[in-house]
Amino acid sequence: MHEAKKIIDDGKVKVDNIIRYNINFAVGLMDTIELIPSQQYYRFVPKNSLLLYPIEVSEDEKSLKLIKIKRKNIVKGNKIQYGFHDGKTILSDSIYLGGDTCLIKLPDLEIIEHLKLEIDCLVLLIRGENAGKIGKIQEIKEGTFSLPKRVVILVESRVLEIPIDAIMVISKSNENNPIIKVS
Repeated sequence: MHEAKKIIDDGKVKVDNIIRYNINFAVGLMDTIELIPSQQYYRFVPKNSLLLYPIEVSEDEKSLKLIKIKRKNIVKGNKIQYGFHDGKTILSDSIYLGGDTCLIKLPDLEIIEHLKLEIDCLVLLIRGENAGKIGKIQEIKEGTFSLPKRVVILVESRVLEIPIDAIMVISKSNENNPIIKVS
């Protein structure tokens, strides 16, 4: 622990492309960690039912992050403020829906690409016993009073019905590879 504190106090660790000096700074889903002296880059993703597992990424991807839209509000000036799964917020004139995912550039929080929640797009399961698995959306079911909005996805030749808050879109419709490395 003494060595970890020394490394962080010396400013040798970046989280989402920002140097962090607090040993207790929380790391979450899709966050990128950069170890400056060794030039190693890791993204935290779900894998094998573990909610946060570090995978090594290239230097090109260290400043890219997928963030899922959780809420949106209209603020002064008729701009839309989007709230994301990791607590970040962005003001935009573009119209996106809850459940969609945005690819952003860090640390500027600039939206590079919008990934819409639709049929035939790849999704990453981010919760539950299947966390870390990738599937393709077959059907989107609207929610009811007692049931949330759900998707039917094909995961490894199995069909699962999952609430949309347990998935994250990782590709556009009809593409077979994630937009960035997630496994």
